[in-house]
Amino acid sequence: MPLLKFDYGDMRLVTKTIDGTFPDYPRVIPKEEPTDTKVSFSAAILRQALLSAVTFYKINRSRHGIAIRNDDGRAVLTTKAEKPDNQMQGGAFTARTFADWPKDSTMTHIGLNMRYLLDFVPKGGNLVLQMKDSGAPARVMVEGQDDVTRIVMPMRV
Repeated sequence: MPLLKFDYGDMRLVTKTIDGTFPDYPRVIPKEEPTDTKVSFSAAILRQALLSAVTFYKINRSRHGIAIRNDDGRAVLTTKAEKPDNQMQGGAFTARTFADWPKDSTMTHIGLNMRYLLDFVPKGGNLVLQMKDSGAPARVMVEGQDDVTRIVMPMRV
């Protein structure tokens, strides 16, 4: 059994190394195909829309999910608060973006965890969301960062 030992002053840390096979992580990374729906966002606009959605979530204590939908050729972000605690809460959040939804796409929407997606959005530049369908993982590609793979798992919204 291989061990790692670290000594620092009076402290000693001993740990066992992992003995086994790592998961087949490339299996969940979607491959790029010509039929994929790709929506290109301005990162600054998407970041502001997601921050507003997170604020709406905190006020309403609703779920973390946000739907990104095709609304007449534009990507629209929406979420709802189903059970308001009082009259000052509840309702729906909608943010229209300037991102074009591909005309030839059969995909209508995807639900994602807004906080997870927000973690991937840079402060500037562009971001592309690559989707196969509403039940498959989505790839998040950031302009100028081709060496990093980002995946967001879908959720029901």
